[in-house]
Amino acid sequence: MNKKLCAILLSLPVSAIANQITLEVVGNGNVKYGNETCSDSCTISTENNSVMLSPNVNAGGRFMHWSGQQCDFGQGVQTSTDRTTIGSASGGAKTLATLDLDNDGDKDLLGISLFRGQIIKYQNQGNGTFTSSNFISSLNYPSAMATHDVNADGFSDLLVAEYGARQVRVYNNDGAGQLAESEIIQIPGTVPYAITVEDPDQDGSAELIISSFTADTSGDLFQLVDSIKNQEIAIYSKLPDGYTKTKVISNTAAVTLDSYLDDEHGLTIVSAEIDTGNISLYRASDDFTGNVVDQSNAPYGVGFADVDDDGDKDIVTAHYGPYSLRIIYNNAGSYTAAVEIGSGNEGLTAVQVADYNLDGYQDIATGEFNTQRFYYHAANSYVECGVAQGSSIELTANFSATATPIPSEPEKDKTISSSGGTFSYLIMVLLALILVRRRII
Repeated sequence: MNKKLCAILLSLPVSAIANQITLEVVGNGNVKYGNETCSDSCTISTENNSVMLSPNVNAGGRFMHWSGQQCDFGQGVQTSTDRTTIGSASGGAKTLATLDLDNDGDKDLLGISLFRGQIIKYQNQGNGTFTSSNFISSLNYPSAMATHDVNADGFSDLLVAEYGARQVRVYNNDGAGQLAESEIIQIPGTVPYAITVEDPDQDGSAELIISSFTADTSGDLFQLVDSIKNQEIAIYSKLPDGYTKTKVISNTAAVTLDSYLDDEHGLTIVSAEIDTGNISLYRASDDFTGNVVDQSNAPYGVGFADVDDDGDKDIVTAHYGPYSLRIIYNNAGSYTAAVEIGSGNEGLTAVQVADYNLDGYQDIATGEFNTQRFYYHAANSYVECGVAQGSSIELTANFSATATPIPSEPEKDKTISSSGGTFSYLIMVLLALILVRRRII
């Protein structure tokens, strides 16, 4: 054998050439994989198939996180209870959009300051911290944003629903940090509040999905809700003489929409419908029949994202009341009950998901309207750890050291109330009924 090659092979750690997982279990739990269980130290082969490692707590225990090398994918994420500030929005932190404005690979953010009519740029510094600057001003009640490569130049452009002017503004992204207004879209009889954009035919002509309604915006959120009229979610296609309504999805009022093209189900839309209290899912494969996947007094933000990198688009939701940030996991087309990952004293608004701190995990951003700031919860681990076939990895499964339960956990579990179907979720629904409905701006 070539001496140089031999020296390289001898210098490699055993796990790097063995197609295996070297697993340590620390604390009050064990790890299941297939029909096997690891309680201390184990070596698991990946030669013939991928392996999913599932943490299993002992009585009173708690799974903390995986450490060592990073899993290839997962099922579920562990997010930090600490919040990293993105920046302030002194006119009310309403909506976020993720956009790599300067084409440097870091995920930047744009945020709406509602009552100041501004869009603020939050420039990612490459380490999960942001610097802010005013980007677009003098808008008339900007209510939503969407991103899409409208001009097919390889850069995602920005669309802004300007509710007060009954129009959508389009800004082209030059890939160097600048957005230039290129088009104003006005559709007779349509008052766009929320918007998302897709090209389901892949013909280069994007379709707009718009939530349109009229309402009184002079008071607080619930005054707006009580005054909603003419609500409709519909698809609009671009024809030579402008955009025309081609499909009505629902007669509800969404304050946030998101969409993507699913390989199996085609155009897939999710909406936060504040007039009904529903988070609803619509798919082309079933003619956009609505499926309620979450509920609350005031659902506000919603977005699709593969939070745990398993190939399925999950749903993340933010709720004004009962002030809750949640993940609804997608397992091969079926959706779990909502899992709460954060809550606050004020109304939560926006939802965006990306790896903002560049550690390989998908972080979850939101906003608190009245405290006038945006922030994100950093994901620090998967729950179940997937290792691809042929991979070699060294991992530690970290559990709580004793059987003493952590006091805050039962309270967090109770707030997963709105979309259960088992006895435990019925209890949580009953607990949710005692929440006091707060009125806020």
